[in-house]
Parts: sequence; structure tokens; C-alpha cells
Amino acid sequence: MRRVSRTATVLGMALWCRRAARRRHIDWQPPGGAVHHGTLTARHVGDAGAPVLLLHGLAASGRVFGAAFDSLGDGHRLIVPDVLGFGESPTPNTGYGPEQHVDAILGCTTELGCDDEPMIVAGHSMGALLAIHLAARHPERVRAVVAFAPPLYQDPDEARLRIAGLGLMARLFALDTRWAHAACQWVCDHRDLAATLAQVLRPDLPGPIARDGVHHTWASYSQSLRQVILAADTRTLVPTLGMPVHFIVGDRDAIAPPDLLGGLNAPRATVSIWDADHDVELTRPQQCVEAIASAAD
Repeated sequence: MRRVSRTATVLGMALWCRRAARRRHIDWQPPGGAVHHGTLTARHVGDAGAPVLLLHGLAASGRVFGAAFDSLGDGHRLIVPDVLGFGESPTPNTGYGPEQHVDAILGCTTELGCDDEPMIVAGHSMGALLAIHLAARHPERVRAVVAFAPPLYQDPDEARLRIAGLGLMARLFALDTRWAHAACQWVCDHRDLAATLAQVLRPDLPGPIARDGVHHTWASYSQSLRQVILAADTRTLVPTLGMPVHFIVGDRDAIAPPDLLGGLNAPRATVSIWDADHDVELTRPQQCVEAIASAAD
């Protein structure tokens, strides 16, 4: 009876999500490149030039950076990992704080021979926060940061209030609650079905991107959410960054709205506000590529 109740709950939330999904113009094609399996699973394109590292957000994979981003491998060494606990990367039972994520990312870039010169690091949402942590902890490894839609909340209370304000589904899935745990556990127990449902429930997303949204565990999801996003300590690192940092946010982004960037005191920071929602890497990929290429020049 408990399993039936849990399944009914998840399916009910899923139907609500289906009705709430809205059509958007998504510009995405499957990426290319070779695939590396090691500390992290990562694709790489190009074999010469400064390294360019792309970091995806929560409940996603490196595949979210589609074919448009492959052009960054022309004249650069492009590395696009599935961050620890997501996609095809390892899923340990614990260890998803910023330090563990950064250590895994650097282990991956070292395995790919990209530790010989500083990288351009670009990240989306949680990936943007990880990019800032990487730059703060290892400034010698980072030449520039491009932060797309970074949820730079002032404190944990603001983080929870902002996310809860997005509505019922955000409170159920994006906060560390027993309902989120139940839903995530259901996904783990029914991975194939969950991947199929994800495609139905998110008609605004390409099928592979929707399916990748369930390729994580409760440990990787909840600990990354709690320790990277809800901890809200990334903001304090921004003033310490000595390299160029380009913040890019959408004017229709409810998760990381432009006002979050107010009061940041970063010596070499610039801010761009685009006509976009949160998923700029899917809706504005060419603009994203141009922004990263400019940081690499």
C-alpha cells in the first residue's frame, strides 16, 4: 500500500507538472566529441588551445550544452563533464559539497591533460556557483568565469523563500522535504519509467534533456541542493575573485532574477541582462557561446 500511495503521489504531481509546462523555443541539437570515463564522465572537443570548461546545473547533465557549444573546441580544448552524482558520472553515497564537486572537476580536467594552463570556466545555475567556488579555491587554474543564471542568494532563508515562491512543484521537488525524498526515491526505483514520464511531462524540453533530469540519486540531488545552493555562501566568495567574471541573467528568470546581483562587489565583474528565462543554454545557446568565446579572447 505504501508503494502504491507513493506512486500515486508522484504521478499526481507529474500530471500537474504536465499541465504547467509551457512551450518555449529551444535551440538544441545533440553534441559531439569524444567521451572520457574517469573521475567524471565528460565529453571533450579539440586538442589545442586554452581549456574551456562547461558546468551544468542541478538535475541535468553535460548534454544540456548541445551541439552549438562544440564550436568552442575550435582553437580551444572544450571539456563538458557530468558533475559528480549526475548524468553518467559516479554517484557516491555522500560527499556533494562544493569542495568535493570542485575536486572531482579538477581531477577530470587533469586526467584530460588540461591542467597546463588556466581555464575559462562557464557554468549554468548550480554550475555557475561551482565555477565561482573553483575560481576562489584555485585562482591559478582559472583565467575567467562566465556565470549564467547564478542563484546567488543572500542567505539560506532567502534561498528557501525564493524557491518556495515559485509554486507548489518547486516546494515539492526543489526543497529538501520528505515529499521531495519520496519523489526522488520513486524515480530511483522506476528509472526507466521516470525517464519516459520526464519526456511526456516536459514537452518544452528535447527528449534527451528531459530524460537526463532523472539521472541522479537522492544523495547527489539533496546534498548538492543543500550544500551548494541553499547554503547560500557562494555570494561571499565573489569579492575575492581577481579574474574577470561575467554574470549573465535573464529578465524573466524566476530562479535567479537580476536583482540577486545587486550589491555584489566584484572588482572585475560585468553584468548582462538578456531577454530570457532561466535556461539560457537551451534558449540562447549561440549568445552563450559568443559570451564564452569573448571571455576566452
